[in-house]
Amino acid sequence: MLPFIAVGYAAQRADGAIGMAYGVASTTILLSLGISPAAVSSSVHAAEVFTTGASGLAR
Repeated sequence: MLPFIAVGYAAQRADGAIGMAYGVASTTILLSLGISPAAVSSSVHAAEVFTTGASGLAR
């Protein structure tokens, strides 16, 4: 669970700074850590649903 949290935090920082690249950054890092592609895809898409929703509500 800790790798997902750390990668999510780092990717969200990049996304907040430049306004894009959350999915690309987090997918690349998680795959390089040896996590299966199916787990990476589902976790990144689930996280994007919540972060996009929170961003939409904030605007």
